[in-house]
This record gives sequence, C-alpha cells and structure tokens, in this order.
Amino acid sequence: MVFRCRARGLTPRIFTSLICLLLTLMFLGPALLQQTGLELRELIFIAPAQWPKDRGTASCTTSASASIPAAPESPPGSAPYLPAAKLMCRPLAPDLTSIPKLIHQSWKTTQLPAKFEQWSRTCREKHPDWEWVLWTDEDNLELVRRYFPWLVDTYVSLPGDIYRVDLARNLYMYLFGGVYLDLDTECLQPVSSALSSVNVPITDSTSPTSTNPPRQAAVFGRMGSNTSSPHSIPNAWMASTPGHPFFLAPLVSARAEIAKSRNLLQRPWYDYPSAEEMTGPTPCAKEFYRTKPLG
Repeated sequence: MVFRCRARGLTPRIFTSLICLLLTLMFLGPALLQQTGLELRELIFIAPAQWPKDRGTASCTTSASASIPAAPESPPGSAPYLPAAKLMCRPLAPDLTSIPKLIHQSWKTTQLPAKFEQWSRTCREKHPDWEWVLWTDEDNLELVRRYFPWLVDTYVSLPGDIYRVDLARNLYMYLFGGVYLDLDTECLQPVSSALSSVNVPITDSTSPTSTNPPRQAAVFGRMGSNTSSPHSIPNAWMASTPGHPFFLAPLVSARAEIAKSRNLLQRPWYDYPSAEEMTGPTPCAKEFYRTKPLG
C-alpha cells in the first residue's frame, strides 16, 4: 500500500464515507492515459510549450513576491515549501514527457488544521527531494485569472468553494504536472514506488530542458472495478506530465454546466448539482472513459 486515508470528519461532500476506500484501492489498478486526441469542441487552446515565455509571469514583480504569505512549517529532511505565487512566476517548462517532482495540495489558507498538517507531513517526509505547493483559495483565483481568463466567469459562478477547489486541481496538473493529493492522505511509501509500475519518468526539476521522447501520460487510481460508477476514477489522487489535454476536459464540462444553470441561485438548495457531479470525480470518470486508457 502506498497511501492510507484518514477519516476527515463531516464535510460538505456527499460521498465522504467513500474516501477511505478510494485511497486504499487507488493503486490496485492504476490506469495510464496517453494523449489520444481528446476532442474539446468548445475550446481552442495552445499547448503550454508553445505559450510565450512570459505567459503568466509578466505580472510577477518584487512587490508581488513580498506579499507571499508566511510559509507553513517544513521539517528538516522533508519536501521544502514552494509558495504557489513563486511557482506561478516560474516559466512553464516545455518538458511535457516527465512528471516533475511537485506535490500539490490545497486548503483555504496556508495554515493547516493539525490533523491535515500531520498527514501532509508524512507525504513531505517521504519526498525530501520534491517541492510541496500548498494552494490557497486566493492562489486558485489568481491562477485562473492569470492563465485561464476565459474561465474566470465560470470559476467565480460556481456555487461553493468545494466546487472551485475540485476544478482548480485540474489546472495544477495541466500547467505544472506533478502529483495531486487530498489532504486526508497519509503517505506510507514514496510515490515513485507506484509510478514505476506504469513506466512514467520522474524529473528532478521543472527546468525548461528535456531530451525525452515525445510521450505524455496521466495516472489515475481506480475505485473498484465498476466502470459505470461515477466515482470509479476519482480525482483525490492524480499524477501527470505537464500539458496533458485530459485536464482541460473537466473545465469545458464545468463551463457547459454553468451555462445551463445560470439561474442556479434561484433553485432550491436540494436541486443544486453536487460538487462531485459538476467539478469532481464524476466529470473526471466520464472524460476518462471517453478516451483510450492503457493498463
């Protein structure tokens, strides 16, 4: 077992009781998804490697760096904390063939509750040569504004923070790659022990150089064997090379859902689409099975 879930208590999510099972089964059947010409009929985009070198970094200034919030404690011998603001000020690496050593997690602020800090620390300690990014709600909004201006209206129109954080993790994977972990994940082994089984290279940095062959990959877990379940491909754990087009599909799906539900706030609370249905594991699984998974 690579990861273990810890109970997170009551949350706004409907399927909280499934989370521990999800993280236990995640690597019993990893699925490797190569780029397969995913159709994004509603969106024209340019791959990150072809973006201007200052895309997203043009607004980075000394004053902006000075406003970076206080860093969470990072124990010696563990993955150092990389503020999201600094990551967003790095040029996007055109190496789209290796998984960079970035661990992405998300919380409202940089001050984690004690239980999440404890479990997150197990992952940082297992990956001392990785970098750890803790995205806040403020960081997520800035990420959307900077790199996905066409998505801002959809993002701010979502009916709650849980919808937005579910959507934002796709942006981490698409822009930067690395590994995303929910905060109720306890790491028992380094993630490389799981990724080695699917033969996806891991790179030591996000530097803009690469001699790797042109091969992109994204790795997901499977929750059980029922492919008709809307939670069969969860988004609580994901790993990817940067720029994989799969992660644009949930953005398009959310935008279409918002377009259909402009009167969302006028509907009764029990008629809201859940976060799982709109931006979470349901669109993730749906788009996964629309493509050609390997393994």
